[in-house]
Amino acid sequence: MSTLEARYRRLLRWYPAHHRHAHEDEMLGVLLADAGPGQERPHPRDTFDLVRGGLWIRLRHLPEEFRRPEWRDAAGIVSLILSLLMLGLSIRYLLKAADNTVALVGTAPFQRLPLLAFGNSKLDLFATAPYWIALGTGSGLALAG
Repeated sequence: MSTLEARYRRLLRWYPAHHRHAHEDEMLGVLLADAGPGQERPHPRDTFDLVRGGLWIRLRHLPEEFRRPEWRDAAGIVSLILSLLMLGLSIRYLLKAADNTVALVGTAPFQRLPLLAFGNSKLDLFATAPYWIALGTGSGLALAG
């Protein structure tokens, strides 16, 4: 095996195994026939073409990979964890808002609060209320099925 052939075979690894099994010899024959006399390295154009072609074929078959049952199970687990996290954050927001609603009586509306996780002022806290309510409602509905 020549150095050029070994380098072309290395570049052909960008293609999926099933594609290499069916077409590697033919592709290698065309690449070696196109090579100039004494050429030891693949031409940059050929390198780019092989990498691009291999990635394209892998991306084209990617949706088939994600249809496998283990991916569906993983997506279900991740969606459950994220829904619980979002619901927990929404409940934390509601508790913080309820606590600050009581504190609003008799204070200036723009008074700074120490280390609010949702903003630096009470106005910031209540300005994001629609987002947190929607997030909590969506999470609760997702968990309820």
